[in-house]
Amino acid sequence: MSCAEKFKTKPVATTEAASGDNDSVAALMKITQLESRLTALDDENQKLKDQVKLFTDEKKTLNQQLASINSTVAILETDKRKLQQEVTESKKEQDDLLVLLADQDQKIFAFKNKLKELGEPVEDEDDLESADQEDDDDDDDD
Repeated sequence: MSCAEKFKTKPVATTEAASGDNDSVAALMKITQLESRLTALDDENQKLKDQVKLFTDEKKTLNQQLASINSTVAILETDKRKLQQEVTESKKEQDDLLVLLADQDQKIFAFKNKLKELGEPVEDEDDLESADQEDDDDDDDD
């Protein structure tokens, strides 16, 4: 039962209104205005309750989406940390390999110098590259 229904009064007898009693007519008009206003306020109250329910449902949905997104973010942050660790390890391995390569180059250079000192013919990489290019040039002539 709405507020308007609870407070409705019995209609004032039309004989009193017809008797010309201005107070009764004014009171009847005031009651009618108040009932009308009460009905309008009941309608507005119901609309607001409907909006509250709608917003509550929307809030629940948004909270569920937020929880899902937060979970996804946590997973992605974990994956990011793992990938960053893998990158760090790969860079370290790469640096270690570069150090080993530099050591190998120094050893090869030292061995070539030793062979040269012993009188053995040694081809430099530059000599090998020149020979490869000459071979390529000869192949082009065919």
